[in-house]
Amino acid sequence: MNGAKKLQKLAQTYQDGNEDTLLFIPLGGVGEIGMNAYLYHYKQTWLLVDIGIGFADYRTPGIDTLLPDLEILGDLPLDAVLLTHSHEDHIGGIAELIKRNPVPIYVGEYTEILVKQKLTGFDNVEYHQIKPDESFMIGDIEIIPRSVNHSVPEAFAFYFDIDLGLIIHSGDWKYDDAPIVGTSFTAGDWDYKGKKIKAMMCDSTNVMVTGNAGSESLIAPSLQTIIADSKDYRLFVTCFASNVARLKSIMLAGHQAGRKILLMGRAMKRIYEAGQQMGWLNDEIDIIDEENISDVNPEKLLILVTGSQGEGRAMLAKIARGEQKKIKITENDRVIFSSRTIPGNEIDIAQVQNRIAEQGGDIIYADDEQAIHVSGHYQKDEIEATYKILQPEWVVPMHGEARHLRFHCNVAKQAGLGAVYIPQNGAVVKITDDNAEICGIIKCETHMVEPSGLILHEDAEELLERKKITYNGALHMALAVGKRNNALKGHPYITPIGLTIFDDQLDDIEDQVADLYKEYHKEGLELDDITEKLKSLLRKQSRILLKKRPVITIAVLKI
Repeated sequence: MNGAKKLQKLAQTYQDGNEDTLLFIPLGGVGEIGMNAYLYHYKQTWLLVDIGIGFADYRTPGIDTLLPDLEILGDLPLDAVLLTHSHEDHIGGIAELIKRNPVPIYVGEYTEILVKQKLTGFDNVEYHQIKPDESFMIGDIEIIPRSVNHSVPEAFAFYFDIDLGLIIHSGDWKYDDAPIVGTSFTAGDWDYKGKKIKAMMCDSTNVMVTGNAGSESLIAPSLQTIIADSKDYRLFVTCFASNVARLKSIMLAGHQAGRKILLMGRAMKRIYEAGQQMGWLNDEIDIIDEENISDVNPEKLLILVTGSQGEGRAMLAKIARGEQKKIKITENDRVIFSSRTIPGNEIDIAQVQNRIAEQGGDIIYADDEQAIHVSGHYQKDEIEATYKILQPEWVVPMHGEARHLRFHCNVAKQAGLGAVYIPQNGAVVKITDDNAEICGIIKCETHMVEPSGLILHEDAEELLERKKITYNGALHMALAVGKRNNALKGHPYITPIGLTIFDDQLDDIEDQVADLYKEYHKEGLELDDITEKLKSLLRKQSRILLKKRPVITIAVLKI
């Protein structure tokens, strides 16, 4: 039975004669930060909220990005995909979804600009532009987009007004009563016509961080001071390119300090152009092209650059590695990191910063003493206060690792609320009039996207072999045999890959291989059987000499 039929059968089973039942199934975003994709079913309506990507790390060698398991949707009669905001971990998988299932897209004006860039070349994509508090129906569900604040403009929470009650899908959010760009959002703005909230599916990213996230407007004065006080330096500033408000604050501070602005990195330029299109970045600021950099005194230049998370292919990392022809780090450079470290990126960021320091560059970090970054996610004190006000009947934590989700459940329970811990992607949360619970689990894989665009399953043999080579290395042996009789020609040749082994040890193993090959060939064994026995010899010698289990490959050349 394919994934779509399983989902449809599951929906029929768990409704159990009661159509007033909501199913919530995360396909991504549970047990991880990123790759958000959440499936809803109510009566006859199927909705997908967000379809994001995750980012590969040392655990997935050779992989570029991660995708939710879209195969599970198959030919499911999906009614719509709703996009909460424009971050890649919420919209990055849209092209793969539309390729498989040309579902209508419900999206805000700004996010639509960025989505259309991803869907260039797709024909007849159906867009529905949504606006705050303008409700619409999809099947059996009335949907109300509500503006929330985040580190990108135009972020939405989605309210589902159904017979069961009000269901809130929070998206990513924080409180900010004075944002630089976008809509202010305070605790009172959650209210919708005084309706009781049946369940709240809520972001968990910063739930373990005490305090309050703080307003984006707090950053601008600090940036102005630091940039104004950096008169003797050429300035680099790196931040999340998607944070339009931060870009505006940085560029304005640079402009006020008499600096020209250079944008470097595709994402930085793309977001700047989208922000201009929306009218958010139309200040009279002097933007220059990279070709004109030599015409500007370095002390009058501010370079806004991608790579705040140490991404190897981002522009800051390339500059730090000396791969940018026109720009090299010197003792006259200062680099400002106006960003926080996302868990898992510590090593990559440190590598970039170390390279900058080695070349004499001065680095300014975001810390408690220098307010040059605030998060786009609420913090613990805020969610505690929120639950006291909102009093949802059930809280279903999402968008977080297991520790975040458990902690979030405890926060909700301490507020006297019901809480449902989701153990993994594919878990089915069933919400009825009198209960909310996990009622089943569908197998839901993470799909791996290679730089070529090829998609691998998480248990793909290629990926398992790469991991094994990463930790244990490989031995590759070349054999030349007679085309007619498979007799050994010449001497076997073994190449170690990622292994430390002495030449005399290799020579000894090659001699053993030659002797063994001749013995088995004399006994009349088939070539395939001989090579398998030779692999066993190589494995045994590897355990003895190297204390490792390398990947063993044998190439046979018939001559």
